[in-house]
Amino acid sequence: MFTDDIGPLPTNRIHAVGLNLGVGLLGFGFARFGAEALFTLVSGLGMVGLAILGFLPLTSNLLYTRLHMNRVESWFELIAGLLSLALYLAARASASAGDEARTAPAQPPQTH
Repeated sequence: MFTDDIGPLPTNRIHAVGLNLGVGLLGFGFARFGAEALFTLVSGLGMVGLAILGFLPLTSNLLYTRLHMNRVESWFELIAGLLSLALYLAARASASAGDEARTAPAQPPQTH
């Protein structure tokens, strides 16, 4: 985790501690209070935002020098962020379908 490269993805201590470990520990905090869905939404938006900044010419150089990110890392962040948002939307749709089923009026039994 504290090396300069993890496979095709570059990293450094700020990246490893600030982004990876920091976000993971924040996730434990959200889970502690039963807010996993909110964490999935916030982290997904954060990853997509970080990916967009990595693709922009004005900010990509700053991200590379500070966080040791490159274009591959930006693609990884974008895909992971979109996956996180898709999981959030799927869980939300599943929860609302379950709520509708619980609040639907009971059907009277059929008599023949």
